[in-house]
Amino acid sequence: MTATPTPSAVESVTPTPSPTPTPTPTPTVESITITFYGEARSEFATNVGNTTQLGATIYPLGIEGTIEWSSSDETKLTVDQNGLVTAVGAGTASVIARCYNGAAECKVWVR
Repeated sequence: MTATPTPSAVESVTPTPSPTPTPTPTPTVESITITFYGEARSEFATNVGNTTQLGATIYPLGIEGTIEWSSSDETKLTVDQNGLVTAVGAGTASVIARCYNGAAECKVWVR
């Protein structure tokens, strides 16, 4: 005859939950400066057909993130993902640089 274990003799196994990874906090951007050859720019003028390479500096320094470039009016100027601005039509538009919670604008007059 075989003994049947009583319920108190059966070992209970509780699965250990997998640890939840702690999300990386989004850095707080204090400001972004749009630059042209390393100099801060809030505005500039150009002619239809010209290209201008802009850069951006994120403050505080050391925050790493991707700058998202855009144009307020793509009938006046376009901007690629690297900050290269192409003047396509006469008028005024802004180049916008965004990163996390920060943004900067640079007004452009296209002749």
